[in-house]
This record gives sequence, C-alpha cells and structure tokens, in this order.
Amino acid sequence: MINLKSLEKLARPSNVPAAARCIVFDGQTAVAVANALETAPWWAGVPYAQAGVSRPVAVPMEAMKSHQLRSRHLLVDDAGLHNGAGLRTEWAADHACAGAAALLPGMPAGEPVAQCEIDLDVLDRVAIAAAVQDIRYYLKGVLLDFDAGALVGTDGARLHCHRGGVPVVEGAGQVTVPVDAVKWLLHSVDEVAQVTVWRMANGRAQVLLRTSDAFVFAHGLEGRYPEWQRVVPALGTCGARFRVDPSALAGAVESMGKLHRLESGGKRGVVSLDVVAGRVHAGGGDSFHAVDVTADTGHGEAFPLYVTADYLQDAADCVGVGARWAMPKPGKVGPAGPLLVVDGSFAAVVMPHRQPQEADKPAAQAAPEEAPAAQAAPEEAPAAQAAPEEAPAAQAAPEEAPQPEPCPAAVDAVAAQLVARTVAGAVSPKKARRGRASRKAEPVEA
Repeated sequence: MINLKSLEKLARPSNVPAAARCIVFDGQTAVAVANALETAPWWAGVPYAQAGVSRPVAVPMEAMKSHQLRSRHLLVDDAGLHNGAGLRTEWAADHACAGAAALLPGMPAGEPVAQCEIDLDVLDRVAIAAAVQDIRYYLKGVLLDFDAGALVGTDGARLHCHRGGVPVVEGAGQVTVPVDAVKWLLHSVDEVAQVTVWRMANGRAQVLLRTSDAFVFAHGLEGRYPEWQRVVPALGTCGARFRVDPSALAGAVESMGKLHRLESGGKRGVVSLDVVAGRVHAGGGDSFHAVDVTADTGHGEAFPLYVTADYLQDAADCVGVGARWAMPKPGKVGPAGPLLVVDGSFAAVVMPHRQPQEADKPAAQAAPEEAPAAQAAPEEAPAAQAAPEEAPAAQAAPEEAPQPEPCPAAVDAVAAQLVARTVAGAVSPKKARRGRASRKAEPVEA
C-alpha cells in the first residue's frame, strides 16, 4: 500500500537536493520530487485532501519529522502544519524548500497520444529485468512499445517482454519509463494502472501512471532502446524444448547459485542447467540439485548451459507450470543463442554465461602454480625452509599444512542446509521472489 509515509522515504535521501527535500501539498494531493539529480526526474504523489490549503505549500522534511515527533495528527493549511488542537510547526520563510512548488510539473498541453490500462502484475514481471545501475541510462527503464503493443525490460544480459501489455497505438511510438518510478508504483493495492502519454514539441514523452492510491509522473528516458524483437527467438528455431516445475527450478537454482558464490567468492552465482540428466549444478562443479524435466523434443541436442543464477531464478519466478522452455542450439564455440521460456504472452530470454574457470577462484585456490617464488623455488628459500629436517613438523610435512581453500566439511554443511531449505520450501505454494503475488499458469501459445 502506498501512503504519505511512502512519499517521505522518497524525499529524505541525501542524494535529493535541499530544494527538493520536501513534500508539496496542493489541497488535493501530496507530491514529492524523486530522482531530481538524474537526467529524467519523476514525481510521485498520493491523494491527500486538505481543506485549509488554497495554494501549493512546500513542507520541508525536517518540519515533517519534528511535527510527527510531537503529534500523530498532521494537518496542513496555508500557514504550515498543525494537529487540529493548537499545536503548530513552523519553519523559516527563507528555507531552501520555499520555491519547491515551482518544481512541480504542470499538466502537459495538448491531447494525449495514448491512453490505456496496464496490469501491474505484468508490469512487475517485466520491470524485474530492467537495468538498475548501468551507464546505458536508456536501459534503466521499462519500455512501453505502442508500435508492437508490448512491455519490455532488459539489462543487456537478459530480457523480459509481454506482448499485449499495451495496445498498439498508431503514432504513439515507444516510451521508456524510469524503472524506479515503476517499482515505486508497484506497491499499490490496485491490480491495474491508468496510463496517459503526451508528446512535447521536442518529441520527448511525458507519462502519467495513476492508481487509486498513488500516481507517478515522469519524463520518458532519452536514447534509442535496443531492438528487442531481434533478441527474442521464435520457439521453433531453438534447440531442445522441455517443461519443468518453475517453483522447483527456482529453488534449485537459488541453492546452487548461493553455493557457487560461496565456493568462488564471486558477486554472482553461476549454475549449469543439464536438462538431459535433470540437474542444476553449482558452477562447473560436482554439486548438483535434481529437478524433474519433461522433454518436448529430443534431448540429443541439449548440453549443459551456464547461466547467471539470479537471472534464471527470476525467469522461473515469472512463469507458471505450463511454460515452455527451450535450450539454444549448439554453436561452433558454445551456445548459439539464449535460453528461452514462453508462458502465454510472456517471454524471458537469458543469455548464456561463460563456463566458470579456475581463474574465477581466488589466486591461492585456483592457481597454486602461481604461488610466491619462495614456495615455488625452494632452492631460493631461507635456510630454515631449505632444510626441512630442521624445520618444525608442521613445516616439514607441507601436505599436512592447512589449505587456504574453504573447509570441505563447511561447504558440504552449507550445501546440505540450502538443499534442505529448498526441499522444504517446495512443499507449499511459493510466492515469487520479487513479485506481487503467486504466478498463475497462463495458456501456452502453440
């Protein structure tokens, strides 16, 4: 649910300039400026009727916090804050937020080029794949493609799209809405959002997304969005096709991905999907979690596919039990395409990851041959090391010395805990890791 507290979280961060670190009340709504330091700022608001406000009043967050410490009741009028029982909170007239009302966007001139409804669950499944921290700023948003009638999100290594997410509207073109604004609105209690799009004289888009408890107004991101239709292959052009319980697959990928991060010390876990054996391996190692795979086509074309664990888990969390999965065909050097999953109008594409090598491990584990010269060339070592017969027993028997790699027993124990947790979680229905609700199966297109 979105309320005034949700706005306060947007206006408090230190990356918000002092002039925008406030909430503006206009009598009907409360509005905060978000992402003010970015090239595409956006505004968020909630309904907040206040009969005593006849003009926009910018209330600094310091005043809001001070008032809330003294009273749970917050009323606004042209003079400031009060609780309706004599308690008032004031602030300096020359406060940095004095001109914040001018930061509010006015209603765009002219007629909108597109108006439609968007299912928030569909929007959620697409927004998961959008980039968050990327120098390619045009990827940090959700594409509303009115030319193709689709919603798209991608970070360059994966792509989620939903055909039919928006209607085909002639002349509306493509609009990329900042993903932060989309994710903020996804906390709404509503199932759908009303979308209105305008075009300014310079061609840039302005978008209003509204629900019953909140709204977001944003400028469309500039830059050309990738040609996403070229990335999504047709199901019939892929390699081996199969079906799998997405909840079981997501649990297996989660546990094996965590295990690979533990073993490699990396930031992201990598898993190997082997549909022939029905296994999900942790990286390129021997540890695996079994999954029940049903073949749609010959598995003779299948081969172990390495993918980023988080990306595969997100794709599994976004589809139902009727989804169709397709492996890429083998190429001359590795896979000749991405992993594809199709569930009705929704499709997810996950690009393959390079096979984890020994170089992915810390140098002390992965490359003992690159050990310091004093160890690799004992003839140059100090006399105490060159004469092992005089050295302490722990040095004279290097094979008994403690190894710098993780304790195998500890790794096995953690792996057992992850697998047990996955099995226990698969007993009952599981909600999506980042989704709004449990994913329901959709009719699968032929």
